[in-house]
Amino acid sequence: MGTLGPKSAMLGDGARVTLRSALPEEAAATLEFRLRSARSAPYIATSPHEVPSDPLVQRARIEQFIAHEREVLLVALDDAGRIIALAALTSPGRARLNHVVDLGMALDQAWRGRGLGTLVMRALLDWAHACPGVLKVSLGVIPENHPAIRLYERMGFVPDGLQRAHFRRDDGVFLDHALMACWVKPGAAPV
Repeated sequence: MGTLGPKSAMLGDGARVTLRSALPEEAAATLEFRLRSARSAPYIATSPHEVPSDPLVQRARIEQFIAHEREVLLVALDDAGRIIALAALTSPGRARLNHVVDLGMALDQAWRGRGLGTLVMRALLDWAHACPGVLKVSLGVIPENHPAIRLYERMGFVPDGLQRAHFRRDDGVFLDHALMACWVKPGAAPV
């Protein structure tokens, strides 16, 4: 169950993209994308120095995603085969939280605002809906990240809590961290 796709799609501007699970042989490319994202996206929790540098470690992690029934690591590729988005659903790994998966996502700056985020989110939510036992997808977002919040709300996410001064930028400024969630099975949300 830890795999997805491949699925080809066209964005509103005519660009073709492919969505699928990351492959072990893409370890170096996924690390490069993670490093580029950490350097250019102010709302990603991972700092550039925290991105692993060893492709063998990343390869092992990709293999863990593939083997895990409640986790998936998705890549979006442009028509030249370059990674333009990386997104994951991860399991908290505890029996009492087994109904939840946590979502993390990064899009290449040049591809933001073009509909790619919607495609990635839809693919992840469809996967979560089909995954036995998964009822809830949870994520965290900086409240100032308005485009991301609008996307999450369009995809059915609702506020699920607020962690005050939970995120600290590299310049030392503290930011709140908003929690959002989406129940992926009909009737799963508690009343």
